[in-house]
Amino acid sequence: MPRYFFDVQDGKSFPDYDGCELPDLDAARIEAVRLLGGMLRDEAETFWDGDDWRMSVCGVDRMELFSIRFMASMAPATHDMAPPTSPMPGAFAGTFGTSRMSTS
Repeated sequence: MPRYFFDVQDGKSFPDYDGCELPDLDAARIEAVRLLGGMLRDEAETFWDGDDWRMSVCGVDRMELFSIRFMASMAPATHDMAPPTSPMPGAFAGTFGTSRMSTS
């Protein structure tokens, strides 16, 4: 089975050094959405801290096959409000390894 790597950036880089074996590109697309869904759930408090989130999915040769981006923007009516704060810079700090879902 091919190995896919799910690298994440949110202002900081979180490379996937291990990757995971999946049957095909369609399975990698599904896994990418599942991983990002889990990260959004687990890191909801830090999502608004600034930088867009980007997941690049690469093959074993580390060439990008596709990417998914998430971003948030405040509506003009909220510009006078104070921005949210977070105790931790980088939305994925320390969580990427625990977010991978089982593919078996």
